[in-house]
Amino acid sequence: MESLYMLKKIYIKPELYLWDITLTNLSSFLTGYEFGKNTLDDHLPNDTSMAESKFFYEFNEYVHNYYGCTVSTMSAEYLITERSGTDNEAFYKYYELLDSFMKQEGHQFL
Repeated sequence: MESLYMLKKIYIKPELYLWDITLTNLSSFLTGYEFGKNTLDDHLPNDTSMAESKFFYEFNEYVHNYYGCTVSTMSAEYLITERSGTDNEAFYKYYELLDSFMKQEGHQFL
């Protein structure tokens, strides 16, 4: 999945992609990345983009369960940021939870 590949590149060298290493900036970057990718594709969603959507939906649910949150209208990014001391801490917590989720699914991320 392209977005996971990009997330891994950002984790390795975040200062190349983000002005400030925060979850807010990561979320903004990913939104722009997805918009650009979908605009350039210039066609209906394919199996890959559907699989990515399903993956991030399930990750969002995982984060909600991790924090014991029953309100599913909040994004994972918002929830992590709200429960972290700083936005920089939230950035690293996002990756920690993503790695944990991937391991639960039988995949290696970090």
